[in-house]
Amino acid sequence: MAPKIIHINNLDEAKAEMKKINVNPAGTEIMALKAVFRLVKFEQVDPKAANIVKQEMLSRGGDVAVSETVGMFEAQKTDLLIMGTLAQYVRLIRKLKKQPFSECLGIAEELQRLLFGDLDVDAACVW
Repeated sequence: MAPKIIHINNLDEAKAEMKKINVNPAGTEIMALKAVFRLVKFEQVDPKAANIVKQEMLSRGGDVAVSETVGMFEAQKTDLLIMGTLAQYVRLIRKLKKQPFSECLGIAEELQRLLFGDLDVDAACVW
């Protein structure tokens, strides 16, 4: 047994690696979104929205880096560095679309466009 690190850049590569080890096709569809990790940066975000995004991503197992001034309630704006798998982003987008704060909807829409294009994240299979 000789382990090695596999770098997965997109869903096609994730599916190909799973196919190599004979993963059930249904399982491949579910797990492929979990195999791709992305960092997404937003600039000049309202700290209230930043806190919502951070809390929601943390609850999905990802994370969000924000300026230290956000936690001190001194920030006027902050940059966000969101970290997670595509599966975590799907769940984050779904949740942010339901938030009453309009900047959260904008972040959800930008994440959708940037990471998934025309893929319907509401129909995506994510466990």
